[in-house]
Amino acid sequence: RRKPQRDRADTAYRLLQDEIVELKRAPGEQLSEVAIAEHLGMSRTPVREALRRLSEQGLVVLEPGRPATVAPITPGTIAQTYQVREALETYAFRLAALSPEHERFRALADRMDLLTTSDQRDLASMFDLVDEVMTMVATVTGNAMLIDLIAGLRLQMRRMYGLNTDRRARSSVPVTQGAELLAPGARG
Repeated sequence: RRKPQRDRADTAYRLLQDEIVELKRAPGEQLSEVAIAEHLGMSRTPVREALRRLSEQGLVVLEPGRPATVAPITPGTIAQTYQVREALETYAFRLAALSPEHERFRALADRMDLLTTSDQRDLASMFDLVDEVMTMVATVTGNAMLIDLIAGLRLQMRRMYGLNTDRRARSSVPVTQGAELLAPGARG
């Protein structure tokens, strides 16, 4: 039984997104619809749809008459992403602090304290926790646009962190600042 077209597009999208975010596909790498479709055992149509969605997230560059490419990561895009991250995440924390659901952050705040004060910082665990915190913060705001923007931003951040070997200092700054905003409610 064949999967519906939409399911195949979702499968291609998730697989390509993971490969791009995890840097298994390098910035600037050409993405052949034919090769991807053959590798995934599907037609080019769902692959094309997946590439279009990835382009909307800024992970793929689509230009008429040219093959799709993995979006480059430049010093300029890194700086812009960090600027937007700081603004959006700080705003999200401010909104979340006003929510009656701020109690949900107590356990996350405790885990964050443990990770940021530990002598042996597990950067992968810290990044996963930051993703978890920001997903929860965005969700608590109830602002659908903010939720989507932060989700896309977190994908870009995860991709950029793969390039950066010294993430320790920057990895938790907005989140630890956000935890301070939530501290009165989260820590009772």
